[in-house]
Amino acid sequence: MIYVDISGGIGNQLFQYAFARDVSLKLNEKLVLDDTWYQQSTDRFFRLDYFNINARVGLKKYEKLYHAFHNNTFVPRQLRKILPQLIYNKSYYISQKKFCFYPVEIKGFNRRIGLGGLWQSEKYFEKSTSIIRNDLQFNDDMFPEIVLDKGVLIQNENSIMLHVRRGDYLSVPIYENLEKKYFIDAIELVCSKINAPKFYIFSDDINWVQFNLLNYFEKQNINYCIIGFTKTDIEDFFLMSKCRHAIISNSTFSWWAAWLNENNQKLIIAPDRWFKREVTKYPDIDILPGRWIKIHV
Repeated sequence: MIYVDISGGIGNQLFQYAFARDVSLKLNEKLVLDDTWYQQSTDRFFRLDYFNINARVGLKKYEKLYHAFHNNTFVPRQLRKILPQLIYNKSYYISQKKFCFYPVEIKGFNRRIGLGGLWQSEKYFEKSTSIIRNDLQFNDDMFPEIVLDKGVLIQNENSIMLHVRRGDYLSVPIYENLEKKYFIDAIELVCSKINAPKFYIFSDDINWVQFNLLNYFEKQNINYCIIGFTKTDIEDFFLMSKCRHAIISNSTFSWWAAWLNENNQKLIIAPDRWFKREVTKYPDIDILPGRWIKIHV
């Protein structure tokens, strides 16, 4: 059995699922998603139930006992190490050692394995991408008809997803705050390659978009639409993934929306840096797939 800690927003959840699913396939083991984190979160929601995932969600009572001990810093470290052996009969907990990609040794492990980390690189699951793409088909029954209809319309246009992530990033000092120039450069690049594009704008700061980008769209006579009728993050995510091409922010949210895009000829544009230059703790060299176009910021 493979257990994975699920936490954070949609992008984080998908990276955690994808890595754990890859491990479960390699070891031919069933997968369990530990969603305990969401019992305490007030601003993030478990969203993997909107996909056709191949995993059990939630821990059983005896599994919750292990979780409570393993994550309790008041329990002596030595006891936390031996507790898995006592409960699970040969268990291992693999915690991500560094932010950039590194090969995770899983040979020789058996029975139950716990996984904890962010695992933000396609390299962690690149050998299982076809299966993971199949797992991450949307459960359409979870979405309102207005969103499904808009998704069909978007798929039948030369649609460009433009995601502007600001919001919480303004108060988190490690992230690069993308400026107007990045988006203008990306829009110009798209217009040079895609005939009659229509830009669908998704943002948590529409005022910034209106002040910084709309004038450019109108002066250049570029077709655009601000998505404002959706009610949840997963509805935005669904529509973003239906766009044929994408301009993403330094966000796992739009990273995954672009990755799940089913257009084989898709053009994906991303900033070449996820974090500020002075942030060395989180090397971001492995976040972006090599086939995506990177713009210097």
